[in-house]
Amino acid sequence: MRSCFSFLLILLLGVASLATAGRSTNGNWSWINCGRLLTDPMLLTTISISPDPPVVGQNAAMGIKINVRKPLDDTPILANFTLWEHKGAKPVSLDDVDLCALIRMHNPDVQCPPKKTGEMAFDIPMDNFKKEWGYFGFNVHAAYANGTELGCASIKYGHE
Repeated sequence: MRSCFSFLLILLLGVASLATAGRSTNGNWSWINCGRLLTDPMLLTTISISPDPPVVGQNAAMGIKINVRKPLDDTPILANFTLWEHKGAKPVSLDDVDLCALIRMHNPDVQCPPKKTGEMAFDIPMDNFKKEWGYFGFNVHAAYANGTELGCASIKYGHE
């Protein structure tokens, strides 16, 4: 019985440390992995923006790092984005975005889908901001076309 209890305690501590490692704050950004932390092949590990905060009328870039825990096959990776501008606002959805096409458009040297485990880092430029940033957020669900989930992240900017 004692060894069973010890095993459960170790398992719970492992899950708790994994969940804690899936959260971070970078300046005004916060994010959390919202998928299956123990089994998803991809986990968001870092998100940054430069400059932070972005300046109206200037270009910015979002830096993203993902821990690839399992090599992926050549099946297209589709992402569903749900965006909202402030609490209570009606969300806007973008469905079935080809995630690798988006990544390769701005990062031609990044292999996507990733064929090996490890860190996958890329930048997404955000051109010429038109207004001051307030609070907003978005959820990203990445999956194969057959629905097999690869990862999920919920990202927020600013304060509610």
